[in-house]
Amino acid sequence: MAQPDGATFRVTGSLPVTQATPAEAGRHYDPQPAVPAMLGRQMLAPLALTESGEAVVAAAPKGKVTNGEIDLVQSTVGLYRADALRPVSLAPVRGEKARQAIYGANRNGMTAWLETSSTDLYVGDWRIYAHDGTTTRVLGDSSEVIPGGQLPIPPGAATPAIGEAAVYWPTMRPTRKRDEYTFEIVSRPLDGSGKLRTTATRAGLPAADGPDLYYVRSSTFAAGFAKDKYEIHHIGADGRDRVAAAGRLSKGEELTSLTASGGLVTWIVASDEEKEAGRLYAWDAQRNEATHVTLADRGAFTVLSSSGRMIAWGNESGTGDSSMYLLDLRTEPRLFRVGDDASGLSYAIVAGNYVGWSDPSDDPEKPDDNPLRVGLWR
Repeated sequence: MAQPDGATFRVTGSLPVTQATPAEAGRHYDPQPAVPAMLGRQMLAPLALTESGEAVVAAAPKGKVTNGEIDLVQSTVGLYRADALRPVSLAPVRGEKARQAIYGANRNGMTAWLETSSTDLYVGDWRIYAHDGTTTRVLGDSSEVIPGGQLPIPPGAATPAIGEAAVYWPTMRPTRKRDEYTFEIVSRPLDGSGKLRTTATRAGLPAADGPDLYYVRSSTFAAGFAKDKYEIHHIGADGRDRVAAAGRLSKGEELTSLTASGGLVTWIVASDEEKEAGRLYAWDAQRNEATHVTLADRGAFTVLSSSGRMIAWGNESGTGDSSMYLLDLRTEPRLFRVGDDASGLSYAIVAGNYVGWSDPSDDPEKPDDNPLRVGLWR
């Protein structure tokens, strides 16, 4: 197939999600025990899967609403399997505000997650934790970036990216000008040693793949950058930063989600026009070839998850197409719909050969009826 206009890579296959095959239990995957939405009085919010099929969850009683504000209850992050939750969180510090865990990741036995005391969509604090199977550490706190820790929230998911030697995450940082901020990717070694490090500036959406870190540079993250293009940057084990792939953006388009695993880097190009379809690219970094997927909506809220040559996605609480999909590139490109309409709860996650997806009932207000289905993919 042809090289996309302005792109540095070649597209070798193209699929529309409207032709996705419904995934069938016993044929495409073997069902595993589901992760319930409630465990006793605690609500379970899935954050990630492990390569052995456990769910990384944030557990907390439902918070109360006072004068229109949610009173947070401290989250407990743990690994769930077979009706049992194994907590890995640190005990909350006495006198601190309660924090909710909202993003998490697991790779190679390491679990990392972000907690915040904020319920604001635009400004808040962050604290990054990591658990290596035996020990849980604080890897970073937004008070290391600004006194008080209150910062604007960067675009896209702030899921920590677990690399071979460090964990990476996005943040805003104040400049010398009043009320002006810049975008950064910061990191700290897995053992929590050393100072918080700025790994990349004018950058967003970090994705780690072993020793390799990928991130996005576009006009969203870099002032003065051309609005009609984007760059996927790569930082390897030697520390050298280079442009690995690039593409062109039409007016109103932006790159909104990025993930990497097994040498495959995947991203979403979203449109600001409701009638325009977003685009997914799954790019083989070694071959410089990509599989292209045309989404069923503009892609602005799509969140990706990847494991080797499997990619899953949903639009979480966004508007548009709320089905959940899996792209299997292990042999020839195959596209599946793993879950149907899950408006407000549309998420799909993969790890190893496991895939999980939201399966809400007809009444999503009943949390007992909104489990995470898990399957072992064939």
